Amino acid sequence: MVTYGTLYAVLLAFAVFVVWTDFKEAESNLELEANELADLYRMSQAFPDPFSTQIQNALLGYLTSVLNDEFPAMAEGRESPRTFEALQNVWNVYRNGGPTDSKSQVFYEKSIERLNEMGNNRRLRILKSHGTVPTILWCLLNSGAILLVGFTYFFGLKNLRSQALMTAALAGFLAFSLYLIYALNLPFAGLARVSPEPLQQELRIVQTHSKR
Repeated sequence: MVTYGTLYAVLLAFAVFVVWTDFKEAESNLELEANELADLYRMSQAFPDPFSTQIQNALLGYLTSVLNDEFPAMAEGRESPRTFEALQNVWNVYRNGGPTDSKSQVFYEKSIERLNEMGNNRRLRILKSHGTVPTILWCLLNSGAILLVGFTYFFGLKNLRSQALMTAALAGFLAFSLYLIYALNLPFAGLARVSPEPLQQELRIVQTHSKR
């Protein structure tokens, strides 16, 4: 019993560590994506119109689609085709436009770098939304918890109330631990989820600037 409990505790701790690490990475990727979008918007102001306005409108369309379409889609473990089209529209604006002087050329090259990085972080964000714990590991964790609770009946305490309390406490702890793994394994769904606040903050800044 002690050996089995130790092995299961190690497995449980490892699973919690893995999903927590992936959760923080998903959070970090989202913040990077928001920062890259902010950089693109600021650098667009260095371009002449109508190129500058086209970029800003395309970025606003992408940002709005991520918040309104892709976040609800990621909660269901899928991506948003509308957001993919919005990102393609941003690329099309950059492909169809271009620098007209040496100063604009510098900002254009930096903008393409940021746009590539933003697209990469979007892909990582979508991949993280699918979860990282495989089905076979879920089977091992669940079956291990059931067996561990079952082993408590072999202690045979004289006080039935103490036996019931010990079993209930262990079952409750294991259930909470498994729920924690489940919640962190899906970083864009459930109670424990990555907040869209970095993107929402950027949306407020863009909307405020566009009204001036």
